[in-house]
Amino acid sequence: MTHRLLQRQLRNLKIHLEHPPDEQSWPNFLERVERSYEEADNDRYLLERSLAISSREMQELYENLKNASEERYRVIFEGVHDAIFVETSQGEILDCNSRACEMFGLDRDQLLSKHVTDLVPTGQANFIRSVLAKPDLPTSPLLTENMRANGDLFPVEVTLRKQILTDQEVILAVVRDISERKTAEKAVRESEARYQAIVEDQTEYINRYTPEGVITFVNAAYARLHQSTAEAMIGQKHSTFIQTSALEEIQALRTQISLDHPVITSETQFLNSEGEIVWLQWRDRAIFDIDGQVLEYQGVGRDITER
Repeated sequence: MTHRLLQRQLRNLKIHLEHPPDEQSWPNFLERVERSYEEADNDRYLLERSLAISSREMQELYENLKNASEERYRVIFEGVHDAIFVETSQGEILDCNSRACEMFGLDRDQLLSKHVTDLVPTGQANFIRSVLAKPDLPTSPLLTENMRANGDLFPVEVTLRKQILTDQEVILAVVRDISERKTAEKAVRESEARYQAIVEDQTEYINRYTPEGVITFVNAAYARLHQSTAEAMIGQKHSTFIQTSALEEIQALRTQISLDHPVITSETQFLNSEGEIVWLQWRDRAIFDIDGQVLEYQGVGRDITER
């Protein structure tokens, strides 16, 4: 039984399984396939992620095409970066792709002799069995750990989906190694911790806020300045803590910010807790994304009253 996604695409391309492209028309056919997927991003995404395609389904299509096309379809299936498993609800592995072999350090025959619980730490075996046995599989990816043949553990994101293949209900499991993502997340957390430590030790007043003016961060000095706490200030409007008479000038300055000129400087008055007027100088810097759009602003202020 050919997968519905492939059936639909073949219909769109006006291809009949009984009359596959011959060797001469094969380049033109491939061009039409690629153009079709470019015009149907969602279907292409499903194919590339292999969330609904298994090697058994692909093989059924291979059998209806000439030998010249088999290699091309195998390249598509084997070319995905994720490991793909076809499993029973009891956890027996029926099929897998080459990426699965690379990821787990086993050849295909070795993997097909395994149970899925052989690929996870011992403590997770019962959890995996219970997930596979449920009538409804999780709709969101599972974040867990798998185990390579040498015993090394690595973080994965697993997507599960049920499918009927040759009159048998199976589970398609797409396993993505997220080691690099976890390493990047750790680096970000460490970077944020270093940033936090630096700004909390500063006597300058530091805040960050979105283009809509919502505060996302303040350091302890800024919170003390307003006799508040960071927790209480985050989520409030940045303009709440600016003298009304200075708002219009600051907003006008902000319109001058660009990639070439990301910083503006302003001076404002502030009534401190003792009822005294102090002067503050602010340097607000725009932080841009890769498309040149402002993600947020960071303001650094200092007391210039004595100047």
